[in-house]
Amino acid sequence: MADSSRRQLDDPNVNYGFIIRIDQFEVGRFQEANGIEWSIATESFQEGGNNHFQVNLIGQGSFKPLVLKRGMLATDTEFFAWLTEQMDPSAAYTRRQITIDVLDAAGETLYTYNFEGAFLTRYKGPALNASQSGIAFEELEICYDRFQFEAA
Repeated sequence: MADSSRRQLDDPNVNYGFIIRIDQFEVGRFQEANGIEWSIATESFQEGGNNHFQVNLIGQGSFKPLVLKRGMLATDTEFFAWLTEQMDPSAAYTRRQITIDVLDAAGETLYTYNFEGAFLTRYKGPALNASQSGIAFEELEICYDRFQFEAA
């Protein structure tokens, strides 16, 4: 009989939820996290005497910015403190470690992304419209040096 604590190999990794941490401190759950993307530049050239194909050289890798979106919490000031710190020219500039834990239906971690050398590059506040009743969403864009993937 198979160990029931192990996931079946044919089960898809369905995103039931995820938790965001900054420097190991949980800052909440977000509605969306996009930009977990890596690509590598290539350079193609024709090799002398080779008329059948181009030769491709591997270039430098790059990462897209991480974009986080969530319902705005009036009591959460962690991101505003970080934003204020980055806008202050006299303050020491601090990069952070961002961690995203992707959870299964039971709330257990399926896998983790660690974003190293992260800093805020954009904050978008909620659309404020008193004639509508809805959730105020905020959006954060974060650049980072690289990410690492860890299976649970």
